[in-house]
Amino acid sequence: MDISVIVPIYNEVKFIDRLLDDILKNDDVVDNRKLDIEFLLMDGGSDDGTIEKINLYIEKDNRIKLIHNKMKFQVHAMNLGLQMAEADIIIRCDAHSRYPKNYFILLYKYLKGNPDAGNVGLKSITKKIDNSKESEVVSDILSSKFGVGSGHRNIKSDEAVEVDTLLFGAWHRKIFDQVGLFDESFIRGQDYEHNYRIRTAEKKVLIIPGGEFIYYTRNKIKKMFKMIFQYAHAKVHVMKKHKTLPTLKSMFPVLLWIITLLTLIHPIFICPYVAYLFIAFYYSIKMSSGINKSTVLYLYGFIGIHFAYFIGFIKGIIDYFIRNENEIKFNHTR
Repeated sequence: MDISVIVPIYNEVKFIDRLLDDILKNDDVVDNRKLDIEFLLMDGGSDDGTIEKINLYIEKDNRIKLIHNKMKFQVHAMNLGLQMAEADIIIRCDAHSRYPKNYFILLYKYLKGNPDAGNVGLKSITKKIDNSKESEVVSDILSSKFGVGSGHRNIKSDEAVEVDTLLFGAWHRKIFDQVGLFDESFIRGQDYEHNYRIRTAEKKVLIIPGGEFIYYTRNKIKKMFKMIFQYAHAKVHVMKKHKTLPTLKSMFPVLLWIITLLTLIHPIFICPYVAYLFIAFYYSIKMSSGINKSTVLYLYGFIGIHFAYFIGFIKGIIDYFIRNENEIKFNHTR
Protein backbone atom coordinates (compact mmCIF):
# COMPACT_ATOMS: atom_id res chain seq x y z
CA MET A 1 0.00 0.00 0.00
CA ASP A 2 1.40 3.40 -1.02
CA ILE A 3 -1.09 5.89 0.40
CA SER A 4 -3.82 5.75 3.01
CA VAL A 5 -6.30 8.62 2.69
CA ILE A 6 -8.29 9.30 5.87
CA VAL A 7 -11.51 11.32 5.61
CA PRO A 8 -13.53 12.12 8.76
CA ILE A 9 -17.18 12.60 7.78
CA TYR A 10 -20.52 13.29 9.45
CA ASN A 11 -23.76 14.14 7.65
CA GLU A 12 -22.08 15.18 4.41
CA VAL A 13 -24.90 14.40 1.98
CA LYS A 14 -24.47 17.78 0.24
CA PHE A 15 -20.73 17.29 -0.27
CA ILE A 16 -19.95 13.57 -0.40
CA ASP A 17 -20.44 13.15 -4.17
CA ARG A 18 -18.10 16.03 -4.94
CA LEU A 19 -15.51 14.77 -2.44
CA LEU A 20 -15.49 11.21 -3.75
CA ASP A 21 -15.37 12.32 -7.36
CA ASP A 22 -12.34 14.49 -6.57
CA ILE A 23 -10.31 11.91 -4.66
CA LEU A 24 -11.20 8.87 -6.77
CA LYS A 25 -10.28 10.67 -9.98
CA ASN A 26 -7.00 12.02 -8.59
CA ASP A 27 -3.84 11.24 -10.53
CA ASP A 28 -2.28 8.05 -9.19
CA VAL A 29 0.62 7.20 -11.52
CA VAL A 30 4.23 7.86 -10.50
CA ASP A 31 7.17 6.75 -12.66
CA ASN A 32 4.81 4.69 -14.84
CA ARG A 33 3.51 2.83 -11.79
CA LYS A 34 -0.06 3.05 -10.55
CA LEU A 35 -0.08 3.82 -6.83
CA ASP A 36 -1.94 1.55 -4.46
CA ILE A 37 -4.31 3.83 -2.53
CA GLU A 38 -6.97 3.12 0.07
CA PHE A 39 -9.69 5.56 1.11
CA LEU A 40 -10.81 5.29 4.73
CA LEU A 41 -14.10 7.13 5.25
CA MET A 42 -14.50 7.52 9.02
CA ASP A 43 -18.21 8.15 9.61
CA GLY A 44 -19.37 9.63 12.90
CA GLY A 45 -22.94 8.34 12.67
CA SER A 46 -24.41 10.07 9.61
CA ASP A 47 -28.19 9.85 9.29
CA ASP A 48 -28.85 12.21 6.37
CA GLY A 49 -28.30 9.87 3.42
CA THR A 50 -24.50 10.13 3.36
CA ILE A 51 -24.02 6.40 3.97
CA GLU A 52 -26.37 5.41 1.17
CA LYS A 53 -24.42 7.56 -1.28
CA ILE A 54 -21.09 6.14 -0.14
CA ASN A 55 -22.35 2.59 -0.61
CA LEU A 56 -23.10 3.36 -4.25
CA TYR A 57 -19.47 4.36 -4.74
CA ILE A 58 -18.22 1.29 -2.87
CA GLU A 59 -20.06 -0.91 -5.39
CA LYS A 60 -17.94 0.65 -8.15
CA ASP A 61 -14.58 1.07 -6.38
CA ASN A 62 -13.27 -1.40 -3.81
CA ARG A 63 -10.58 1.02 -2.64
CA ILE A 64 -13.19 2.74 -0.47
CA LYS A 65 -13.65 1.49 3.08
CA LEU A 66 -16.48 2.83 5.24
CA ILE A 67 -15.66 2.68 8.94
CA HIS A 68 -17.94 3.62 11.84
CA ASN A 69 -16.45 6.14 14.27
CA LYS A 70 -18.57 5.58 17.36
CA MET A 71 -16.90 8.51 19.17
CA LYS A 72 -18.15 10.87 16.42
CA PHE A 73 -15.49 13.60 16.59
CA GLN A 74 -12.74 14.19 14.03
CA VAL A 75 -9.91 13.55 16.47
CA HIS A 76 -11.25 10.04 17.16
CA ALA A 77 -11.77 9.48 13.43
CA MET A 78 -8.14 10.34 12.71
CA ASN A 79 -6.74 8.07 15.42
CA LEU A 80 -8.98 5.17 14.43
CA GLY A 81 -8.03 5.69 10.80
CA LEU A 82 -4.33 5.76 11.65
CA GLN A 83 -4.66 2.45 13.47
CA MET A 84 -6.37 0.88 10.46
CA ALA A 85 -4.29 2.48 7.70
CA GLU A 86 -1.97 0.12 5.83
CA ALA A 87 0.30 2.61 4.04
CA ASP A 88 3.45 4.38 5.18
CA ILE A 89 2.20 7.69 3.81
CA ILE A 90 -0.97 9.13 5.35
CA ILE A 91 -3.01 11.92 3.73
CA ARG A 92 -6.00 13.57 5.34
CA CYS A 93 -8.88 15.01 3.34
CA ASP A 94 -12.03 16.88 4.36
CA ALA A 95 -15.50 16.74 2.85
CA HIS A 96 -15.84 20.53 2.76
CA SER A 97 -13.02 20.94 0.24
CA ARG A 98 -12.18 20.48 -3.45
CA TYR A 99 -8.90 18.87 -4.48
CA PRO A 100 -6.82 19.28 -7.65
CA LYS A 101 -6.08 16.19 -9.75
CA ASN A 102 -2.42 16.17 -8.67
CA TYR A 103 -3.16 16.54 -4.93
CA PHE A 104 -1.99 13.08 -3.86
CA ILE A 105 0.95 13.01 -6.28
CA LEU A 106 2.39 16.31 -5.00
CA LEU A 107 2.20 15.24 -1.36
CA TYR A 108 3.45 11.71 -2.07
CA LYS A 109 6.47 12.87 -4.09
CA TYR A 110 7.45 15.50 -1.53
CA LEU A 111 7.31 13.04 1.37
CA LYS A 112 9.23 10.41 -0.60
CA GLY A 113 11.94 12.96 -1.35
CA ASN A 114 12.00 14.30 2.22
CA PRO A 115 11.98 11.39 4.67
CA ASP A 116 12.50 13.72 7.64
CA ALA A 117 9.50 15.96 6.90
CA GLY A 118 7.00 16.40 9.72
CA ASN A 119 3.67 17.42 8.21
CA VAL A 120 3.24 18.83 4.70
CA GLY A 121 0.26 20.30 2.91
CA LEU A 122 -0.75 22.43 -0.03
CA LYS A 123 -1.88 26.04 0.09
CA SER A 124 -5.59 26.35 0.83
CA ILE A 125 -7.86 28.84 -0.91
CA THR A 126 -10.80 29.91 1.22
CA LYS A 127 -14.08 30.08 -0.72
CA LYS A 128 -17.68 30.83 0.21
CA ILE A 129 -19.86 27.77 0.57
CA ASP A 130 -22.96 29.39 -0.98
CA ASN A 131 -24.04 32.68 -2.56
CA SER A 132 -25.25 34.37 0.62
CA LYS A 133 -23.75 37.65 1.79
CA GLU A 134 -22.72 36.15 5.13
CA SER A 135 -20.91 33.28 3.43
CA GLU A 136 -18.88 35.74 1.37
CA VAL A 137 -18.04 37.83 4.45
CA VAL A 138 -16.85 34.74 6.34
CA SER A 139 -14.69 33.62 3.41
CA ASP A 140 -13.09 37.05 3.01
CA ILE A 141 -12.39 37.57 6.71
CA LEU A 142 -10.83 34.12 7.15
CA SER A 143 -8.49 34.92 4.25
CA SER A 144 -7.55 38.34 5.62
CA LYS A 145 -4.39 39.02 7.60
CA PHE A 146 -6.32 41.61 9.61
CA GLY A 147 -8.97 39.01 10.37
CA VAL A 148 -6.85 35.99 11.33
CA GLY A 149 -3.25 37.18 11.16
CA SER A 150 -0.49 35.93 8.90
CA GLY A 151 -0.49 32.16 8.59
CA HIS A 152 -1.53 29.12 6.60
CA ARG A 153 -4.84 30.70 5.52
CA ASN A 154 -3.16 33.44 3.48
CA ILE A 155 0.19 32.06 2.30
CA LYS A 156 1.23 33.56 -1.04
CA SER A 157 4.76 32.23 -1.48
CA ASP A 158 5.74 29.98 -4.40
CA GLU A 159 8.31 28.22 -2.21
CA ALA A 160 7.94 25.82 0.70
CA VAL A 161 6.96 27.83 3.78
CA GLU A 162 7.30 26.72 7.39
CA VAL A 163 4.12 27.33 9.42
CA ASP A 164 2.79 26.66 12.92
CA THR A 165 -0.05 24.54 11.60
CA LEU A 166 -1.97 23.86 8.37
CA LEU A 167 -5.20 22.44 7.04
CA PHE A 168 -5.28 18.64 6.88
CA GLY A 169 -1.80 17.64 5.61
CA ALA A 170 0.22 14.50 4.95
CA TRP A 171 2.67 12.52 7.05
CA HIS A 172 5.09 9.62 7.08
CA ARG A 173 3.61 7.02 9.39
CA LYS A 174 6.80 7.06 11.47
CA ILE A 175 6.05 10.60 12.69
CA PHE A 176 3.17 9.18 14.72
CA ASP A 177 5.51 6.61 16.22
CA GLN A 178 7.81 9.46 17.19
CA VAL A 179 5.40 12.07 18.58
CA GLY A 180 2.25 10.00 19.17
CA LEU A 181 -1.30 10.06 17.80
CA PHE A 182 -3.66 13.02 18.08
CA ASP A 183 -4.52 13.95 21.66
CA GLU A 184 -8.18 13.00 22.14
CA SER A 185 -8.63 15.56 24.92
CA PHE A 186 -8.60 18.12 22.07
CA ILE A 187 -12.04 18.00 20.45
CA ARG A 188 -11.05 21.26 18.76
CA GLY A 189 -7.46 22.23 17.91
CA GLN A 190 -6.04 18.70 17.83
CA ASP A 191 -4.18 19.47 14.60
CA TYR A 192 -2.55 22.58 16.09
CA GLU A 193 -1.47 20.64 19.17
CA HIS A 194 -0.12 17.73 17.13
CA ASN A 195 1.82 20.08 14.88
CA TYR A 196 3.27 21.69 18.01
CA ARG A 197 4.65 18.30 19.01
CA ILE A 198 6.03 17.77 15.52
CA ARG A 199 7.84 21.12 15.64
CA THR A 200 9.09 20.40 19.16
CA ALA A 201 10.60 17.18 17.77
CA GLU A 202 12.56 19.43 15.34
CA LYS A 203 10.52 18.38 12.32
CA LYS A 204 9.04 20.94 9.98
CA VAL A 205 5.39 21.71 9.25
CA LEU A 206 5.41 22.95 5.66
CA ILE A 207 3.09 24.29 3.01
CA ILE A 208 4.69 23.14 -0.23
CA PRO A 209 4.44 24.69 -3.71
CA GLY A 210 2.92 23.21 -6.82
CA GLY A 211 -0.79 23.37 -6.20
CA GLU A 212 -3.65 24.47 -4.01
CA PHE A 213 -6.99 23.16 -2.83
CA ILE A 214 -10.27 24.90 -2.04
CA TYR A 215 -11.63 24.98 1.50
CA TYR A 216 -15.28 26.00 1.90
CA THR A 217 -16.00 28.04 5.00
CA ARG A 218 -19.10 28.24 7.12
CA ASN A 219 -22.05 30.17 5.74
CA LYS A 220 -22.97 32.14 8.87
CA ILE A 221 -20.96 34.81 10.66
CA LYS A 222 -22.04 33.48 14.06
CA LYS A 223 -20.68 30.04 13.11
CA MET A 224 -17.33 31.71 12.37
CA PHE A 225 -17.41 33.35 15.80
CA LYS A 226 -18.05 29.96 17.42
CA MET A 227 -15.17 28.37 15.51
CA ILE A 228 -12.73 31.13 16.53
CA PHE A 229 -13.95 30.94 20.14
CA GLN A 230 -13.15 27.23 20.16
CA TYR A 231 -9.74 27.73 18.53
CA ALA A 232 -8.74 30.29 21.16
CA HIS A 233 -10.01 28.03 23.94
CA ALA A 234 -7.94 25.15 22.55
CA LYS A 235 -4.76 27.25 22.38
CA VAL A 236 -4.95 27.76 26.14
CA HIS A 237 -5.20 23.98 26.49
CA VAL A 238 -1.97 23.72 24.47
CA MET A 239 -0.35 26.30 26.77
CA LYS A 240 -1.24 24.27 29.83
CA LYS A 241 -0.26 20.89 28.41
CA HIS A 242 3.10 22.00 27.04
CA LYS A 243 3.83 24.71 29.63
CA THR A 244 4.36 27.33 26.97
CA LEU A 245 3.43 30.98 26.42
CA PRO A 246 1.25 32.25 23.57
CA THR A 247 2.82 34.07 20.64
CA LEU A 248 2.49 37.84 20.45
CA LYS A 249 0.48 37.44 17.22
CA SER A 250 -2.06 35.18 18.89
CA MET A 251 -2.41 37.63 21.79
CA PHE A 252 -3.43 40.62 19.65
CA PRO A 253 -7.22 40.22 20.11
CA VAL A 254 -6.76 39.54 23.83
CA LEU A 255 -4.61 42.62 24.41
CA LEU A 256 -6.97 44.72 22.32
CA TRP A 257 -9.98 43.96 24.49
CA ILE A 258 -8.00 44.20 27.74
CA ILE A 259 -6.98 47.72 26.69
CA THR A 260 -10.61 48.47 25.88
CA LEU A 261 -11.67 47.41 29.37
CA LEU A 262 -8.97 49.65 30.83
CA THR A 263 -10.89 52.65 29.51
CA LEU A 264 -13.06 52.17 32.60
CA ILE A 265 -10.00 53.19 34.62
CA HIS A 266 -8.69 56.01 32.44
CA PRO A 267 -10.00 57.42 29.14
CA ILE A 268 -6.51 57.54 27.63
CA PHE A 269 -6.82 53.81 26.92
CA ILE A 270 -9.53 54.55 24.38
CA CYS A 271 -6.85 55.72 21.91
CA PRO A 272 -5.62 52.23 20.82
CA TYR A 273 -9.20 51.03 20.47
CA VAL A 274 -10.13 54.03 18.32
CA ALA A 275 -7.12 53.22 16.12
CA TYR A 276 -8.29 49.61 15.87
CA LEU A 277 -11.80 50.69 14.89
CA PHE A 278 -10.35 52.95 12.21
CA ILE A 279 -8.34 50.03 10.75
CA ALA A 280 -11.34 47.69 10.98
CA PHE A 281 -13.49 50.27 9.19
CA TYR A 282 -10.82 50.69 6.50
CA TYR A 283 -10.67 46.94 5.79
CA SER A 284 -14.46 46.70 5.88
CA ILE A 285 -14.81 49.39 3.24
CA LYS A 286 -12.03 47.85 1.16
CA MET A 287 -13.58 44.37 1.19
CA SER A 288 -17.13 45.57 0.62
CA SER A 289 -16.30 47.57 -2.51
CA GLY A 290 -18.05 45.05 -4.80
CA ILE A 291 -21.68 44.93 -5.83
CA ASN A 292 -24.24 44.08 -3.12
CA LYS A 293 -21.61 43.91 -0.36
CA SER A 294 -22.28 45.34 3.09
CA THR A 295 -19.64 47.37 4.93
CA VAL A 296 -21.61 46.90 8.15
CA LEU A 297 -21.47 43.09 7.84
CA TYR A 298 -17.70 43.17 7.36
CA LEU A 299 -17.23 45.50 10.32
CA TYR A 300 -19.43 43.25 12.44
CA GLY A 301 -17.42 40.23 11.29
CA PHE A 302 -14.00 41.75 12.01
CA ILE A 303 -14.88 43.11 15.45
CA GLY A 304 -16.84 39.97 16.32
CA ILE A 305 -14.10 37.52 15.33
CA HIS A 306 -11.54 39.32 17.50
CA PHE A 307 -13.97 39.53 20.40
CA ALA A 308 -14.82 35.82 20.04
CA TYR A 309 -11.10 35.00 20.23
CA PHE A 310 -10.76 37.13 23.38
CA ILE A 311 -13.73 35.44 25.09
CA GLY A 312 -12.51 31.97 24.05
CA PHE A 313 -9.04 32.69 25.43
CA ILE A 314 -10.38 34.01 28.75
CA LYS A 315 -12.75 31.03 29.01
CA GLY A 316 -9.75 28.76 28.39
CA ILE A 317 -7.79 30.44 31.19
CA ILE A 318 -10.72 29.88 33.54
CA ASP A 319 -11.26 26.27 32.47
CA TYR A 320 -7.66 25.06 32.35
CA PHE A 321 -5.81 27.16 34.90
CA ILE A 322 -8.51 28.02 37.44
CA ARG A 323 -10.89 25.06 37.22
CA ASN A 324 -7.94 22.80 36.35
CA GLU A 325 -9.80 20.89 33.62
CA ASN A 326 -7.80 18.57 31.38
CA GLU A 327 -9.90 18.21 28.26
CA ILE A 328 -11.94 20.27 25.83
CA LYS A 329 -15.68 19.79 26.29
CA PHE A 330 -17.68 20.79 23.21
CA ASN A 331 -20.84 19.04 22.01
CA HIS A 332 -19.83 19.67 18.39
CA THR A 333 -17.50 21.84 16.36
CA ARG A 334 -19.84 22.84 13.53
